[in-house]
Amino acid sequence: MKKHFIFFIIIYLFAFTQLTFSDSNNIFNLGDTNLEGYTGPLFTFTKLNGKFATLGSGPISLIFNRSLSLGINVFWTDGSFDGLFMGYGGLQMEYIFFPKSLFHFSLGGFIGTGSLRYISSTDMTYRSPIIVIEPQITTIFNVSRYLHLSLGGSYRFAFNTKDVPDIGFSELSNFSGFFSLQYGVFHEQRSILKKNDHSSENTPIILTGTFSIKFSSINSQLVILDGGSTRALINNSLAVGIGGYRLINTVLMNNNTLKIIQIGLSIEYLFNSEDLINFSMGSLIGLQTSGYEVEATQNSYEDFSFLFVPGIYLNLNIIEFMKISIGASYRFVIGVNDLPGINMWDLSGPSFIAQIRAGLF
Repeated sequence: MKKHFIFFIIIYLFAFTQLTFSDSNNIFNLGDTNLEGYTGPLFTFTKLNGKFATLGSGPISLIFNRSLSLGINVFWTDGSFDGLFMGYGGLQMEYIFFPKSLFHFSLGGFIGTGSLRYISSTDMTYRSPIIVIEPQITTIFNVSRYLHLSLGGSYRFAFNTKDVPDIGFSELSNFSGFFSLQYGVFHEQRSILKKNDHSSENTPIILTGTFSIKFSSINSQLVILDGGSTRALINNSLAVGIGGYRLINTVLMNNNTLKIIQIGLSIEYLFNSEDLINFSMGSLIGLQTSGYEVEATQNSYEDFSFLFVPGIYLNLNIIEFMKISIGASYRFVIGVNDLPGINMWDLSGPSFIAQIRAGLF
């Protein structure tokens, strides 16, 4: 327990020794160009290996002449489906029609490559490279000058390049539906950027999104949590909203697979956020659901605990609509009562964090 508190003190002392730089606001700037751009979470719903499946992704795109969008995207399955896991990345392209309209649409597609892993019913593991081609149609709603909402449909043509038993084109390919939040710089914001007026002076409150991966340890095992938040950014300094995470890898407690879900209030203060490199301090305050099922008896155990996760972040301003952050936090899980043989300190511990932040900063 002493090591836990030492770590907690160190990461907060780190805040007072950070140097920030103000020579440039971003590594790349759109203010002096006619380019637009966006990033944000994209959620896909489809069938994979005959089962309903969800995929997460996050495109990063630039828009030329208000119509041609070119970018990159990475997709991954949320878990495995009858033993099948798939991840791939590549080029995202689309042509946007009537971009000034409140509602408009685009035609485009994705082409890329990746890999799959399949664990058969006999516990044999197979791997194969894959090639994915996915034409799509998207409807887009201009929520604000820095936020668009999109809904669409596509068909995924997926080919594995090595023979995998029971897995082929028909198991990997199917229709998909998706929706996304696009945080960025759109044509409505161009005049403001070209005047070099900072967005916070023109829009005191804006919506931002984050995607996060956390690496931690429980019971001497690697813990990976993914998640994120949607927050209101006030005067480009105070971020307040909702955040959540879930355990995505296998962690054993008492020889049973542990499940964790976290949700709560996400609050953070950004210091000198206009500097190229800056830092922030914040916390997630809410609830953690922890549990497992004993396979031999089919008994399930579940616990609801108070969650407090203070953290510190080092932020790099990549472009007007995106930051990359790394950080450290400490997870306090308080009031663990309903998991036999497990206490607060078994589930508490330090984490290291990597984030992509999307919005108009």
